[in-house]
Amino acid sequence: MHGIDPATGAASAFQASEYSFTGGVRVAAGDLGGDGHTEWITGQGPGGSGELGVFDGTGAELRELHPFGSTWQGLYVASGDVTGDRRADIIAGADQWEEPRIKVYDSQGSELSSFLAFDQSFQGGVRVAAGDLDGNGTAAIVAGAGPGGPPLVRVFDAKGNREASFYAFDPQYTGGVYVASADLNGDGKAEIIVGSGAGGPPEVRVFDATGTMLGSFTPYESDFTGGVHVAAGDVTGDGKAEIITGPGPGRLPDIETFTGDGKMIASFRANDGFTGGWFVAVQAPLGPPLQAAMFPARAVEGTPVAVQVTIADPGGHEPANDLGATIDWGDQSHTTAPVTATAGAYVVHASWIYHRHGRYTVKVRISDRALRTIAVHATVVVVDAPLRTRGRRLRAKGFAFAGVVGTFVDGNAYGLATDLRATIDWGDGRHSPAGLALSSSGVYSLIGHHRYGKAGRFPVVVHLRDAGGSTATARSTMVVPGR
Repeated sequence: MHGIDPATGAASAFQASEYSFTGGVRVAAGDLGGDGHTEWITGQGPGGSGELGVFDGTGAELRELHPFGSTWQGLYVASGDVTGDRRADIIAGADQWEEPRIKVYDSQGSELSSFLAFDQSFQGGVRVAAGDLDGNGTAAIVAGAGPGGPPLVRVFDAKGNREASFYAFDPQYTGGVYVASADLNGDGKAEIIVGSGAGGPPEVRVFDATGTMLGSFTPYESDFTGGVHVAAGDVTGDGKAEIITGPGPGRLPDIETFTGDGKMIASFRANDGFTGGWFVAVQAPLGPPLQAAMFPARAVEGTPVAVQVTIADPGGHEPANDLGATIDWGDQSHTTAPVTATAGAYVVHASWIYHRHGRYTVKVRISDRALRTIAVHATVVVVDAPLRTRGRRLRAKGFAFAGVVGTFVDGNAYGLATDLRATIDWGDGRHSPAGLALSSSGVYSLIGHHRYGKAGRFPVVVHLRDAGGSTATARSTMVVPGR
């Protein structure tokens, strides 16, 4: 069994069954201890002893179960919090040639329930998944029929009470279906993902909790008929789950990642030579979806702008240090921010200095140890900083002047001289551009030269404009003594 951390790309592998066993391994992932650590659940394929194994992240076996006895037919596995205690539970579905039974176990391996997913005479096997379909923090159990019958998908609560039932494909299709469940659109409610079984084109379909189809796509070549194994989870950290596919037998194992609407965003080959099929799994979050709000802000370039995000956890109050926030400031800058607890909620306070005026979309992603993620955004409007000017006493040498006609300070310490334009009105009907020189103290000098046609006193006005729209005027008086 191979595990890959989507955040770091780090890979690990361990042997889930005896080396001589060649019947395949079905996989699931879940935080059984509710402690922020992933456990792996494996189910033997046909030809073994019906073993369900639980392993920690290092590959050490924690416990072994035989939900359906020491049967050679094998079993399917899933994991999700079906009891609402913020610990993942274990779901097992019997494989072919057994009655279509599902068994549910708590994180310690104690059986919680046992029920039939389909008619007792159906012997095509039960593929299982778990997902929080109504957003209440408790996962439902999703069952997909194996081959030999119609492509039926059913939804149950932890006790086996049926909540929904629908055909994922044409009722005449009998190749079986694979199932997964996760929140693909970020609304806090999981969708149901179905992959076609062997014998037909490799299609993935997405349904809501009632069985209404929301979309479909083909992850592999249309002539590939080995089936599509599916999983789903938020592997990109944007608060929306992605769909992961693994091909069934007969094709090289390209593991592909898709957005909820079927756009492929990643792909890798799990093994260069193995064509026996590849099962996939992603750990599900625990608890009801986090809620967050963020409001627009306004600032002046070069000065700090403060943003605040308020967060609520409908499922209870966990330690603030179990949560973290990352911020995309919209100017290609990213920071992290601490989360603090206050009055039964959580708050993220952060500030940033924008070097340029404009409109910036600030995106804040909050995640916790239970893998819950929510992303919020707001617009920050940054206006141009003011310009502060000063005139000065000016005196020509004869009829000519060359030198500083005024000074100014840009309110944005990060401002660029190339953003500034200055024009000098010399008071005699003539104009010329002013040069700029920046001192080490941050004061700009306005520099010009001019020759007057007669002696006298002339009002000299410098008009200054920043690219962001700020304007200022420096007024001086020029004394021209003449000859």
